[in-house]
Amino acid sequence: MENIIKMGKIDDIPPSELMEYQDVIDFLTLFYANKERVDIDLITRKARQVNLESTLRKLLELEIY
Repeated sequence: MENIIKMGKIDDIPPSELMEYQDVIDFLTLFYANKERVDIDLITRKARQVNLESTLRKLLELEIY
């Protein structure tokens, strides 16, 4: 959640540019490595509380290989 807060609103940043940010890579790597244990409902609620639900949604739309 801390990474999402540090990133702030990312609505206007294209996905290709987002993949250049280490915070984005770190978040996605940790998220997908622990996907079975991640409480996505909790993360979504926390993102909503700080008005960053669109940031979370955009991050989860990105694909890493």
